Amino acid sequence: PLMDPLSIVRDEIRRLEHILQDFLQFARPAPPSLAPTSISVVLDRVAGLLEADAQRRGVVLELRLANAPSVMADADQLRQVFMNLTLNAMDAAGAHGRVLISCDTESIALNQKNLIAINVDDSGSGISPEVAARVFEPFFTTKEKGSGLGLPISHAVITQHGGSIQVGRSPLGGARMRVLLPKR
Repeated sequence: PLMDPLSIVRDEIRRLEHILQDFLQFARPAPPSLAPTSISVVLDRVAGLLEADAQRRGVVLELRLANAPSVMADADQLRQVFMNLTLNAMDAAGAHGRVLISCDTESIALNQKNLIAINVDDSGSGISPEVAARVFEPFFTTKEKGSGLGLPISHAVITQHGGSIQVGRSPLGGARMRVLLPKR
């Protein structure tokens, strides 16, 4: 008879631990340990870690990484960023939705040819301009059980790597999170 209440307590402790880790990381971010890093390897790992969750949710998770160059980066920090962006996209896509992670070097402006773009697209309902203007603010969230720190932490990590994150409209109909990073 105590198993159900204890299970709820265990789940809440895990949730609070996750929020506490987010707070600590936001308060004192670790500097990146830069090394030559394959974007394809990082994103393959993210997809591998999230594939079972995507299947459980009924979301199609797809990678298109042709010609993805290497970058000077902290692979662990990039993995954390793309885990967060992909989980957010899976939440937005919902059951029977689609998430596409792709690399793009062709559409970069001529004055930015030293950059690679990694797009995380979803087939959800998109992000309104009002919400898009605030997504990188600490503690801002549209989720019932969110800390509002995932995107600000991701933004800080990418900025430390000399890159940027842009919010836009996805060709799949939902949101696009576009990460620009300097090529190696």
